[in-house]
Amino acid sequence: MRIRTIRRFSQWGIPLFLVMAMAVRAGDPDQGDRAQFENLIDRIERIQTTPGGVPELNRRLNSEIDRAEQDLQKLDEDLESVKQRFNRIAQSNRRPETDHWAYIPPVSPAIPPTKFEERVRNPIDSFVFKRLEEEGLEPSPEASKETLIRRVHLDLTGLPPTLSELTAFLEDESPDAYDKLVDRLLDSPHYGERRAQFWLDLARCADSCGYHVDANRPMWPYREWMIDAYNRDLPFNQFTIEQIAGDLLPHPSEDQIIATGFNRNTMFNEEGGIDPEEFRVKAVVDRVGTTGTIWMGTTMACAQCHDHKYDPISQKEFFELYAFYNTSSELGGGTFASRAPMIRLFEEDQEGRAGDLAQQIEKLQKTLDTHTPQLSAEQNAWERTMKRGIAWEPIEIDSGESEGGADLDLKRDGSWVASGVAPVTDIYRLKGSWRGSGISAIRLEVLPTSSGKGPNRVGRHEEGQPALSAIRLLTGPLEGASDTTPTALLFPTWNTPGQQPKQVVDSNPRSGWIFDATDLEVYEAWFEVPDNAFYPGGTRFTIELDQRAGMNSTIGRFRLTLTGAPKPVRLPPSEIQEIIEREKGYPKDGPNPPKRKVKLAALTPADSKERGRTHEEEEKISKYFRTIAASLEPIRRELEETTNQREALLNEVPQALVMGEQETPRMTFVHTRGDFLRPGEEVKPDIPSIFGNFPSDLPRNRLGLAQWLVSPENPLVSRVTVNRIWQQIFGRGIVETSEDFGMRGSPPSHPELLDWLAAELMDNDWSTRHIHRLIVMSATYRQQRRFDAASVAADPENQLLWSWPRRRLEAEAIRDSVLVASGELDRRLGGVSVPPEREEQHLRRTVYLFQQRSSMPSVMEMFDGPSAIASCSRRTVSTVALQPLYMLNSQFMERRASALADKVQETAGSDTTRQITTAFEHTLCRPPDTAELKMAAKLLGDNSVDPHQQLTQLCLALMNLNEFVYIP
Repeated sequence: MRIRTIRRFSQWGIPLFLVMAMAVRAGDPDQGDRAQFENLIDRIERIQTTPGGVPELNRRLNSEIDRAEQDLQKLDEDLESVKQRFNRIAQSNRRPETDHWAYIPPVSPAIPPTKFEERVRNPIDSFVFKRLEEEGLEPSPEASKETLIRRVHLDLTGLPPTLSELTAFLEDESPDAYDKLVDRLLDSPHYGERRAQFWLDLARCADSCGYHVDANRPMWPYREWMIDAYNRDLPFNQFTIEQIAGDLLPHPSEDQIIATGFNRNTMFNEEGGIDPEEFRVKAVVDRVGTTGTIWMGTTMACAQCHDHKYDPISQKEFFELYAFYNTSSELGGGTFASRAPMIRLFEEDQEGRAGDLAQQIEKLQKTLDTHTPQLSAEQNAWERTMKRGIAWEPIEIDSGESEGGADLDLKRDGSWVASGVAPVTDIYRLKGSWRGSGISAIRLEVLPTSSGKGPNRVGRHEEGQPALSAIRLLTGPLEGASDTTPTALLFPTWNTPGQQPKQVVDSNPRSGWIFDATDLEVYEAWFEVPDNAFYPGGTRFTIELDQRAGMNSTIGRFRLTLTGAPKPVRLPPSEIQEIIEREKGYPKDGPNPPKRKVKLAALTPADSKERGRTHEEEEKISKYFRTIAASLEPIRRELEETTNQREALLNEVPQALVMGEQETPRMTFVHTRGDFLRPGEEVKPDIPSIFGNFPSDLPRNRLGLAQWLVSPENPLVSRVTVNRIWQQIFGRGIVETSEDFGMRGSPPSHPELLDWLAAELMDNDWSTRHIHRLIVMSATYRQQRRFDAASVAADPENQLLWSWPRRRLEAEAIRDSVLVASGELDRRLGGVSVPPEREEQHLRRTVYLFQQRSSMPSVMEMFDGPSAIASCSRRTVSTVALQPLYMLNSQFMERRASALADKVQETAGSDTTRQITTAFEHTLCRPPDTAELKMAAKLLGDNSVDPHQQLTQLCLALMNLNEFVYIP
C-alpha cells in the first residue's frame, strides 16, 4: 500500500481501519488484492488532479495535511489493530465460551460505598454514583418539584398531571410529599395502561390479522388482561406462566386462558389458495423468536436455518424449543372459523341464558326426531302424493309487459319470449287471474331461445349473463276494484340440481340467480305461495320477475305454471332422489313434470326388504320428511326462532383467541435450511445445552417451558426484565441492546447494578412494581437535566447517568398528553378497541385505539409506533418533517388547541396574563418566565385577529414545544 494514498484517505477523514480493511484479504491480513487496490488508487488520483473537479476535496487535503502526518506515525499500531480485529472476525464462527456474563446466574453484589453518600436514597444510587466517582464525574442536583411531578406522572401513567394535581403537589410541604405522589401513581389504574403500552410492543399485539387481507380479530381481551395484571402487580413469574401456558395450569380460570392470547398475537393469513401449514409454521417460528427476545434477550431467529453464528444455540436446539410450541391446535390460515381455539367471554346472566336456550333447542329437536303414528300417516300421504306426481297447469295471463320497453309474446307452448328493445336490466310484469280454490306453488322455467343475438341462448345479449334477483306475487279478489294487494316475496323451495337460487333470490338488486347466457339447459325453480295469497271467489294477480341484478343481459324466454297440490311442494334433495331413482329406474338429471312423475314407496318397515332399502336409507328419508311435514311446522318454527335467539345472544358475546393443545402432539423435525417441506432429524422439546439440562420434574410442554424460564436456574429472565424496566424509565437499558444479551450485544454499563436489581426482583416475589418504585424514588432518577462540558467530554452519551437523560415521549403519550392538556381525555378503562370510524376515538387513550397492522393511527405512524409485525424491544426515535406538520396542521391538534383555549378563557376570563399563565400550567406544568410572558402577550395583543383564535394559536404553539413532547 502506498503511503501517499493512505495519507489522502486520512486527509479526507476516512478512518484508517476502513482503509486497511479495503486492502486486506478476509482470510489473511498480511496480503492485499493488489490489482483491485491499485485501480482504486489510480481513480482517486485522477479525481484529485482534475482541475475544479472536487474543490472541497482539495481544500480538505490542504487543511488536514498535518493531521495526516500524525496518522501516518501511528500506522504500525493501526495495522496491528486491523490484524487483531480480522483475527477476531475469523474466529467468530467458533462456539462462544460458556463463561459469557449473561449465562452466569445473577448473585446480589455488595452495595458499594461512595463519596456522594449524602445524596444516596437507595442502593441504586450507590451503584450509579460509585461508577461516576470512578470516572471523575458528579451527579446532578435534584430537579424542581414542577419538573419531578411532570416526569414521574409521565413515566408511571403516561399522562401529565392536571392543573389540580400540580397545585396540590406544589402546596404539599411535607417531607414525604414525593413518596405519597409515587405511591398514588403506582396505585392508579392508569399505571397498568402505561405498562401495557410497552408490553404490547413486545407481544406484537394488534387488532388485525396481518398479511394481505389484514382482517379484524378480537385481541382486546388479551390487552385487558395485561392492563389488569399490571394494576394488581401480578408477580412476573406468574405473569410469564399464564401468558405462555395459562391453559395448561390445573383448573385454569378464564383470565388465565385469556392470557394465552399472547401467543395468538402472531399473524394469521386469510387469503385464498394458501397452504395453512406454511403459515402455521411461520407462527410457531415467530413464537420461538419472540420468547427468546422477551424473556431471554436472545436472537433465536438466527438459528432457524443454521447454527447461531455468535451465540451458543444450534439449529437443532432451536427446533427443540420449537417443539414446545408445535403441539398447539390452531391452523395457520383460512377463514374466520379457522382461527380457533377461541373462548366466549360471557357476562353476568349471558351464559345461563345461552344454556337455557340450548336445552330448549335440544328438547325441540328431540320432539322432531320422535316417530309418532300421526307422523307416519302424514308421511305415507306425502309419499302417495309424490307417486302421483305434481300436476303443473298453465297460468291464465291476460297481459305481459316489460318495464324496460321490450315486447313479451306468448307462444303456443305457454312460454313468453322477449324481443325488440333489449335493456341490460329489466322487470317483467305478468297480469292474470285464477278461479281455482288456491295456488300452492308457482314454477319458473328459464328456457333457451333464438330470439337473442345468437341462437339457443338463455340471455338476450352476446355478452353478459341474466340474473333474477326477486320474484314477487301481488294478489287481490277477482271482483275487487284494485288488483294487487298484498305483496308477497316468493322464495324457491326446489331448483334444478347444481343451481342455488334459494341463496340469492332475495330482492337484493346486487345479487341474483345467475343464468349462463350460452347454456342450453332448462333452469327450473319452484316457489311456494303464502296460504292467504288467493281468494275463494277467484284471484287477480301480478307476477314480477325482477332482473335488476343482471350482468348486462336479461332473460330471453321463460314459462310460468302453477299447482294447487298440497304443501310442501318440493322434491327431496339429491341424496334422497338417488335412493328413489335407483329403486324406480328414473334418470338423475332432475324432474321435468308433467311429462314424468317422481315416485316414493311408503315408508313402512314391513316392506323395506322388498323395496331393497337399507335401514340407513329409511332413516335418511324419514329424517328429510320431518323437515317438511306440515304437522311439525310449529315445532320447526319454534326451533328456528329459539336457535336464532341463541345465535343472536352468542353473537353479542365477545370472543378471545387463546391457545390449545392437540390431543396427539405433532412430531417435530429440524427444518433443513429452514424449509418446513424438508424435514430432517426428529427432535423432542428441550432447552439449549448452554443452560444445562431441562429439569426432570417439569413437563415437556409449554407449561414446563414457562416454569423453567422463571426458575432460579435460568440466568437471563430476571436480568432481561429489570433491564427493560430501566430502559422504559431512562430511555436506555443498562444493557443497551435489550433484545440481545448474547455475544454480539452491548456489555452492561453497570453490571453490578444489573445483578442487584435482578436479585431484588426475584427476592421480592417478582414484583415489577417494586422495581419501578425503587427506580423513581432514587436520587439518580430525581436529577435535573444539565449541561456540563467536562461530563459531556468524558461521557458524551450520558450512559453513566451524571444528568437526567431527557427523552421524547412515545407516540401514545404525546397524543394522550394533548388530550389531558385540552381537558378532553376520556379516562374510561377497558373496552373493545375503538375503531377509526367512531367519533369517540378522538378522546380515548391511545392504548384503546384499534391497531391495524397495515394502517396504524396517524400519530403512531408519525412518531415511530411499531407495526406489530414482529416483537419490538426498542422503538426507533426519528425526527422528520412530517412530525411538526402533523402537530401544527392536523385536524386533531387544531381541535385540541381550540378546546384548551376554551378552557383557558373559562378559567382566566379576559385577563391576558392569567390566560398565558393558565395555558403554560396546563401544557408545561409551570408558569411562564418573563421573556415567555412578553412574547405570548405580544401574540395575544394583535387586535386584528379574533381573541379566541389568538389564544388557540398560543395553545397550539405550546403543544409544539420540545418541552411538551419530552420528559423533562
